Order: sequence, then C-alpha cells, then structure tokens
Amino acid sequence: MKHINSTQTILLLIVSLATSYLLLATCRYWLADFYYAKGDLGNAKKAVQLNSLEPNYRKVLGRLYTDEAITAHELGNEILAYEYLALADEELELSKKFAPRNVAILKSITNTYSDMKMVDQRYFQKEIEILENLTRFAPTDPYSWYNMALAYTEIGEKDKARSLLKNALDLKPDYEKAQTLLKYLQ
Repeated sequence: MKHINSTQTILLLIVSLATSYLLLATCRYWLADFYYAKGDLGNAKKAVQLNSLEPNYRKVLGRLYTDEAITAHELGNEILAYEYLALADEELELSKKFAPRNVAILKSITNTYSDMKMVDQRYFQKEIEILENLTRFAPTDPYSWYNMALAYTEIGEKDKARSLLKNALDLKPDYEKAQTLLKYLQ
C-alpha cells in the first residue's frame, strides 16, 4: 500500500476545497435562478441576495417594485408608491451598470421607466437617456426609434417625434405602429 506524503496531502486538500467551492457556487446560481423563475417580489429579492451582480435579476426586481408602486398609486398611497419607485430606480440603475450595452436589458428597463412615469413624470428623462443609448448601440433597430418618438409624443414634442418616426420608417417601411403614429402627428 502506497502512503501519501505531505505535498500530496496539501494538493488533495486544495483540489477538494476548490471542488467544494465550485459545487457551492453552482448550487448558489441554481438556487438564485430557481427563485428568479418564480417571478414574484419576495423570490426576486432572494435571487438578488444570492447573485447580486446578475443584471436580469435586478431588472426584474425593478419591474416588480414598479408594479407595486403603480398599485400603491392607484390605491392613493403616494408615500408607498414613491418608496417603491425609489427601490425600482435603484435596481434598474444597478442592472444598467452591470450590463450597460445589453440591448435586451436596456429595452426592458426603458419599458419599466415608461411605466414609472404613470406615477412620477421625472422618470421621463431616464427613459429618454436609455432610448438614446439604444439608438447608438443598435442604430438599425426601428423599435427604439419608435419608442423614443412615442415618449416625445407624450410630452407634446411633435416635431422631434416625427423626426424619430421617420428614422424608424427608414429602417422598416412597413412598421404599422410608426406609420399610425406619424399620421396622428401630421
């Protein structure tokens, strides 16, 4: 029978520790995904606690906080609505920080900021900033141009909206929503 010397024992210990760490990290990622997939506020918070650097988790948590803010606003509880908006904004900013050029995440964040405007118009500027970034990161995406036009239409800047719609229609001439909005603005 062969004996293990001290160097081999140390190497075996290092390999065992590394394997244990990787197994624990994998379980942690799996558990975070499990909570994330449930799609409710409590589980989204758990997912973020387990994997705080995942931009999708942060984005969804921001969306869920926004939904709570809108509900509180509709029920007349403005204090709670603004508390939820602040939490949503914090999560969305972190999501943006962790994935600053991820077009899919930025589009989703834009939609959430658009909904946040129902409670507080100050989120218009954040929505526009992201839409401007989207048109730089994905200049051939007509939907970003359209969404920016829609946002400018909401605040009455029709000339700016028409110009943005023309960009969208240059990219996709059969874009019915853009055509409809442009006709409305004429």
